Amino acid sequence: MAEISEETYKIFETAYAFFNARLFEGALPKCLITFQRQSRLMGYVSFNRWKNKQHESIDELAINPEYFANFPLTEILQTLCHEMTHVWQAHFGSPTRNGYHNQEWSRKMISLGLMPSSTGKPGGKTVGQGMLDYVIEGGLFESAVKDIIREGFELIWFDTVSIIPKPPSQTASKNVSLSSVAADTLSVSSNHVKEIDLGVDMDAFTTAIEQSLLSDLPCEIVTSRPKKASSKTKYYCTNCFSQVWGKSGLNIVCGTCIKPYIQDT
Repeated sequence: MAEISEETYKIFETAYAFFNARLFEGALPKCLITFQRQSRLMGYVSFNRWKNKQHESIDELAINPEYFANFPLTEILQTLCHEMTHVWQAHFGSPTRNGYHNQEWSRKMISLGLMPSSTGKPGGKTVGQGMLDYVIEGGLFESAVKDIIREGFELIWFDTVSIIPKPPSQTASKNVSLSSVAADTLSVSSNHVKEIDLGVDMDAFTTAIEQSLLSDLPCEIVTSRPKKASSKTKYYCTNCFSQVWGKSGLNIVCGTCIKPYIQDT
């Protein structure tokens, strides 16, 4: 019998390899798949996040396991393919600003059988910062996901402390990605958050920011998450993921890592 961690993560490695072959012609590089329980975040890709002794770098693709118990397997795999499309664009396309889903990404998603939508339903915008998606009937993804499930693909372990509400059972949202569900009940532990007013001039850190952005191993994070309204903007460090709040448009760096804080979208 396989070890618990091995069999749990192997399932997603198998799914990644399957969809890579079926939807991306096997072109995507290998990546490290992890489980992350970040607030309001269903999945993300962090580029060049991991590095070995040979100085080889690899991307990280993270999935939030708190959704496993309450969402159909198809929708979990839908989110996996959403993030895989970000991997494709990072290596073979032209991404724009962090977290933005541009026309190139949108066209690729449509070619795979997943329709981008700002609402998660037909008629939504197909590009934007917080982009959702739904399954295109008769498309490549629908066919591929039926085949992988028919072959016996299934999750073995489920998070029993899920705080994600079950999706509504309306026909309009039947094929909506789990990325489209508002997870307003999620919160960030106060032990890891510093809430401070950053209404100060941070020009002294401009040089450090520019140097870190020119690093040989950039760490860009693309997320799939619902939109939210807030009077303040959250920023997080691209290295240690410490978080702060302040007004929009600030240029700040982490005093510990000397890495730029990225504005949460």
